[in-house]
Amino acid sequence: YLQHILSMNLGEKQKAFYQWALQNGRSFGALKHISDEKTNKLLSTYRHSGTVKQCFYNSQLSALNSPLDYYEGWYVTEYDLVIEHGFNVYQNQVVDFTAHHNKIKIREYFGIHIPENWLKQKLVETKMSDAYLSAYFYEKIYKGG
Repeated sequence: YLQHILSMNLGEKQKAFYQWALQNGRSFGALKHISDEKTNKLLSTYRHSGTVKQCFYNSQLSALNSPLDYYEGWYVTEYDLVIEHGFNVYQNQVVDFTAHHNKIKIREYFGIHIPENWLKQKLVETKMSDAYLSAYFYEKIYKGG
């Protein structure tokens, strides 16, 4: 998907963003059920919400002051649709309260970790939850013109 986007006629900044995402993103495979009862109980204490179409909000708030890392990127559904998405990771495993709650079947996750301190700053600054991956890239990574 990202390779296809890179083959399009992009501006310098957009091309730099997708190259960075491709080089620094991580593939997690399909959403797997966590069968360990103790882990499930722990994770449920950090679940903020599972409201559909609120993945960024759900996963950002779930990551604050918790052992869950916040990731943004994309997922591929069982129908080969690629959707921009926010999700959490715990001990190298995807925790996706939005997809799990709404029984969305996901074949592949691909994302980039956004540090909690930067996320907190952005949430306070904007007073809203949103997709922040490109903002993170342009504020913290991109050094172009």
